[in-house]
Amino acid sequence: HWADLALIIATINWGFSYIFIKNAIVVLETFNLLGIRFLLSALGLALIFHKRLKNLDKVTRNGGILVGILLFSAYATHTFGLKYTTISKSAFITGFAAIIVPILSALLFKKIPSFSTIIGVIIAFIGITLLTLNGETGWNIGDSLTLISAFFFAFQILMVGYYARKVDTINFTIVQISVIGILSIFASFLFESPQIPVGKDIWISLVFLILICTIMGFIIQNVAQKYTSPTHASLIFSSEPFFASIFAYLLMGEALHPKGILGGFLIVLGILAAEFNFHFDISKFKKNPCIQQPQNQDNPSQ
Repeated sequence: HWADLALIIATINWGFSYIFIKNAIVVLETFNLLGIRFLLSALGLALIFHKRLKNLDKVTRNGGILVGILLFSAYATHTFGLKYTTISKSAFITGFAAIIVPILSALLFKKIPSFSTIIGVIIAFIGITLLTLNGETGWNIGDSLTLISAFFFAFQILMVGYYARKVDTINFTIVQISVIGILSIFASFLFESPQIPVGKDIWISLVFLILICTIMGFIIQNVAQKYTSPTHASLIFSSEPFFASIFAYLLMGEALHPKGILGGFLIVLGILAAEFNFHFDISKFKKNPCIQQPQNQDNPSQ
């Protein structure tokens, strides 16, 4: 399906973004970076589509604000959680969103995922475990904060799926990323010492993050989720750590262990399993046609 392919492209971009984020975070603190990235992205879109913004309606505005708050909350709890837990545990717990989305979708919207999708989610989650978890044990406050962030990410995916067919995609994206940028700048002034970056290298990273990962990535997500389910989207997004590992290996020389390769393979296998859309029909076993059913003795015509 073209929508799933588009989401894979967006996920590859986000996996690639880890390298640029790692370069930028040396110069800028977390919320400072998020604020600049999202505010400049929103400004760029607003300048290009300023005529379209005149038609901003209430549903698009309110939906964009809600999704923006959810995504900022996910970034915030994830960032603070990283202070108290390891990167591998953080990636593993964040990947738990792939499990949360179909559960919440069933509870909130009464949409039960297909059998193939459930199998795909299970396979992908095993892959996430192998890719990210390196034997760390125990549970701490950082893990709890990261789990909360996974719920925020899951709700964000669900809400994008809910609003995608009801709103103007461009205006929805502008509102969404504007909210993230404004809240990030506020958090930066509250918890950090914000600054305007100086230097060619940092701006190369920022331009890539703004154009490819934010503007292009979020527009792709908001458009593509009109044509696929939130569960499918979360399953595809679960491959982000795998793509990040591949790019880190190719471009930065980071080690890629056999267990991680197997984990990445299982994530891709899980996505493919969901795409096949096979199903298990239990009704076939309720009545076996090979067994002669007893006739109704009270009706001789039968």
